[in-house]
Amino acid sequence: MADVQSMPWVFTYHDTGRSSVAMRQLQLLGIEPRGQTVLDSFLALPYYLVGTRRLALVQRRLAPSLTRDGRLRAVGCPWDPEPVSETLWWHPWHTDNPEHTWLRGILTRAGRELDTAEGLS
Repeated sequence: MADVQSMPWVFTYHDTGRSSVAMRQLQLLGIEPRGQTVLDSFLALPYYLVGTRRLALVQRRLAPSLTRDGRLRAVGCPWDPEPVSETLWWHPWHTDNPEHTWLRGILTRAGRELDTAEGLS
């Protein structure tokens, strides 16, 4: 955890008013990551990490695509992070809307496929 505190970080989608669940967990552990860069895309991370001592936090499923070429390595999180949870909300007026019904079906199937891949179903 000392490295997490002392090494520079590259954040994704981070601002002073909002932060990820994992970043809030770090703060609860008394660790305030030292950010150097904030990016709008996980795909840009390798360009800001390769050849540096910077850290970044990504979802487990994303790590293989970022480390595939061997220039980066993924290591386990030194704390037990809360799982990422996504929620879809819509106004009740749209419940029977064909486009909304289609989109909810696509997202529900995608979630089930991810759960099956992780052995959660």
